[in-house]
Parts: sequence; structure tokens; C-alpha cells
Amino acid sequence: MSLSAVPLHDAGIDRRAFLRSAVLGGGLLLAPGALAACSRPNASGSTSDGGTPAGATNSTDGQLIFAVDQLTGSSDPGTFASFGNWMVIDCIARGLTHVDYETSEPKPALAESWTVSADQLTYTFKIRSGVKFHDGTTVSAKDFERSWRRLFDEKDPTRDPTTYASVELGGANVTSYKAVDDATFVVKLAAPDVAFLGRCSNPNSVALSSTAIEKQGAKIGQALVGSGPYKFVSFSEGQSVILERFDDYWEGKPTLSKVVFQILPDPSSLVSALSSSAVNATCFAPVSNVARLKSSGLVVEQAKPYIDIYLGMNLSKPIVADLKVRQAINLAIDRQAVVSSVFAGAGAVPGGMVTPAELGYDDSLKPLSTMDVEKAKALLSEAGAVGKAIKVMAVNILFWPSLGQVIEANLTAIGLKPKIEYLDGATYGDRATKNEHELFIEQRSAFVADPDNKLTPLLAGDSGYNKAWLHVDSVLPEQQKKLDQLLTAARGEPDQAKRKALYVELQTFWTEEILAIAMVAYRYLPTVQQKQVHGLNPDALGTYRTFFEKATVG
Repeated sequence: MSLSAVPLHDAGIDRRAFLRSAVLGGGLLLAPGALAACSRPNASGSTSDGGTPAGATNSTDGQLIFAVDQLTGSSDPGTFASFGNWMVIDCIARGLTHVDYETSEPKPALAESWTVSADQLTYTFKIRSGVKFHDGTTVSAKDFERSWRRLFDEKDPTRDPTTYASVELGGANVTSYKAVDDATFVVKLAAPDVAFLGRCSNPNSVALSSTAIEKQGAKIGQALVGSGPYKFVSFSEGQSVILERFDDYWEGKPTLSKVVFQILPDPSSLVSALSSSAVNATCFAPVSNVARLKSSGLVVEQAKPYIDIYLGMNLSKPIVADLKVRQAINLAIDRQAVVSSVFAGAGAVPGGMVTPAELGYDDSLKPLSTMDVEKAKALLSEAGAVGKAIKVMAVNILFWPSLGQVIEANLTAIGLKPKIEYLDGATYGDRATKNEHELFIEQRSAFVADPDNKLTPLLAGDSGYNKAWLHVDSVLPEQQKKLDQLLTAARGEPDQAKRKALYVELQTFWTEEILAIAMVAYRYLPTVQQKQVHGLNPDALGTYRTFFEKATVG
């Protein structure tokens, strides 16, 4: 097998392209600003007195009220609407495999078992028998074929026009998917992909009822019908999504009778709702208030760090075309200040682009993200860039302005003249679409606990993100070729030790020879909950995954 990269992405549309342009089912234009399920929406929610969510009920009767920052009217698995919407998908539907984030090992879900061919190109899944969808129909391999067709076939009439999700399952590397019979689902790949079983746990990959798909068409996301522990009841714009227990859930009847995802985007309202017990739990609490919430008696669970915060660079712009300038920018960043002041300690100084929770992290990469102001000044002088203006853009909500202030001070300290702009989501995306951006501040989460899910969408030459935001493929074609070879080799390497070594080599090569992304921090996403709440999964919630089937309240 050649090491030339097999495309995993449709260069025409990826998650970011969707985030920049999608008009969603609830009539809302998504405020973008993040990749891979990393948007930072700013919709306003509705509250009643004292921060109590409108329509919320007392939660001591087996109901869980979980606060999120945004929900739209559609939770279509083919698109990314908001973190809240994907949390809804996790409760309603499941895929072939399941990753619980206690480990990154894929476990059986709707596929009770599977076999992989000797050449690692054919996956044969045995679908669990007797599993019911919420509409009473029986889950079969044909439901997977029908659900995946909505993702891969652009001509499918039930496909949401903003669908991008086939790239999350492997894109062009998935050559076929077929229900051989009701119990057998076969997927064929063009090149080995060790991450594929993990991809089958992604919210994109779930099975929906074929009957419901045909009935609801492209509007299926407005009332999902899956086979998960909770079934859809209602969506109230600006307020909540309500789910109720599915008694016939294949793993056993869930404990909670109801799950309410309550929209509370305002930090003060969220803190008030937690303090007054109007909300049971959240992973969206502002980090600056976590210590206060903990001291008031709430439980704070620290998640593994799955989220990358980084400074992206547009290599097509003259100011960062010189590697020495990019290196100077990397050396200028005061990462410890970011962790302590921006994230109130809920983060860590990074090494490479892979976090400690993922295969491919190694302490030897830490020097790649070291602050050295004097060396940065020297490199900037060698490049003849001292005193030059440079534009930095960030979105204007949550912690991003505070982070921007640190970056602005760091760049000024080495001799650049940064002009930082805090933009609404639409303007932010528009700047990039028109290739007006120079530097930008972003984040990437891990909906699949595998390093390829983080690195390939950002770095691969055929990635729409690379082409639109970084431009490595056009500016540094030889380096991009080697990078794609490393990505393909690591994706196909079954030996874990060898695979880790490939990712270490890849991240080292990226930082030393390309550096279109400078790591800023690993971000922790703590779960804050009432004492009477048990059975949440803080590691999963640390990357916005939601498994509530074993949760209890009271």
C-alpha cells in the first residue's frame, strides 16, 4: 500500500464550512467560530425569577435538568448545530460502537460484534437482535444503510442540505456500506483506518429508524427517532429540549424518567440556576465561577483534557509566510498565563496537538510549546518583521476576548503590532471565506477519542479546513505531501506503540517545518452538578458527549 494519503474529506464541505453557512432547522443562523463541533453559540435563553429556567420543574422525581448554551430546532446527525444538539443525539440514538471515554477502546453498541478482514479493509458488523426504535420498529442492518446513505449520497432526498458528516466516518476512504441481510452490515475501506471503529461511535454515525426517515425526510432532525435510552418529546425555541425515558432501551430501563436540556447561555443566570437547584448539572459553567460553585456545596468533576486551544495562521498572507515569523509567534505565547488567567486553572500548558488523554501525546513534545521571548525577538529580527502589523481575529463571546488580550500582549512584547478584532460569528466566518484572515484563535474537541479525528480534519491536504484557513497545501506542497504520508501511515498502523511514535514524529515535523497552528492550551471542561446527581460521565462530558442512561437524581 502506498503511503500517499487517501482522502478522508470532501474538500467542498467540512464541519467548518457547515458552521459558516448553515441555516438550521430552528430558524437560527448558527454563530460559528469553532471546528469539529467546537462552535461557541450566543443565542439567548429564557429564564424566570432568580435564574430559574422557564418551564423547569422540580428535579427530585427522577428528572435531570442539564444546562446548555444553545439548542436549535434540529438535531440532525448529518450536521453540527450546537454542542447541545449533539448531546441530544447522544441520548436519543446510538451507533455500531460506543466509546465511554473511561478508555478510548470502542465497545459493542448496536453491533454486538464485528470481524475485520486480514487486509484491514472490510468490516463486517453483526447487528444486535431484538432492539427497538422509539417508534416500535426493529433495528436492522438496513437502518444503518439507510442512515448512512443520508450522509454519503448528496442526491438523497432526505438529506439536510448542510450535511457534511460523511467526512467524520472516513469520507472517500469509505468505498461501500451495505446491509447484506437484517443482521449483517458490511463496510469496505480503500485504505486501512485504525480509527474506523471509533468513528462508528460518533454522533454522526447513529442509526435512525428508516420508517421515520421516509416519513419525515430532511426534517428528521426536528424529531429524531433512534434506539437510545431517551426519546424526543418536544423542543421549545429559546428554552429547552425535553426527552423522556425509553422503557424498552436494549441495555435496560434508564433510571431517569425525563431529561431536560435547558438553554442558559448567560453565565450569571447559569450560576444562579445551579446555586438555586433550578438546574442539576452542566459542563458549560464559566471556569471563573467553578471555585465559587464548589465552595457553595456543588460537586465539580474534573474531566480529562480533550480540547485544544490554538492560534491558527494563514500561510497565504505575507506576514506569516516566513517560517521564522511563525516560530517567533509560537515562542511568544505565555501559555501559563492563559491557563491561570483565562481558564482559571482549568487547563494545562500543551505539548503537541494531541492531548494527554489521547494516543500520540508524549512529554517529549513539550519543548515545542515553550515560551522564549528573547529567541522570538531574534527570529523576528532575522525575518525583517520587527514593527510589522498583524491582524488577529477572535469571536466576541465567552472566554475568547480574554484569551485575545493575552495573545495581543504576547505579540506586542516580541515586536509585532497586532490588531485584534473581536467579531460576531457571521463576520468571523465571512473574513475567512474571503481569505482576509491572518491569525485566528480557535479550538478543537474530540468527539472520537482518537488522534486522527483531531489531526486529519485540521491538517490533511484534502481537508476543507486546511484549504480555506491554513493554506498549507498550496503554500508548502512538499511539506504537505510528507504530512499526508504520516497521517495515512499513522491511521493505518495497528501496533499502538508504532502508531504513537508516528504521531510524535508527525507533531514534531509539523511544529518544526510547517507551524500553521501554534498550540496555546489544553482546556479542561469540568462538570458541575448538585450533590444528589450521580452516574454522569465527566470524561465524556469533558468533550461534550452525553451518556445519561445510568444517571440518577435524588
